Amino acid sequence: GVKILAKGSLTKKLTIKANKFSQKAISEIESVGGKIEVV
Repeated sequence: GVKILAKGSLTKKLTIKANKFSQKAISEIESVGGKIEVV
């Protein structure tokens, strides 16, 4: 599977699908209005 980690920064609202997310990655994605989907 794939785990999304927080490195760098987001400037656009995205929906990201992956097996796992770090807690910091979730915070970063949601802070710009993005969504996560665990698959």
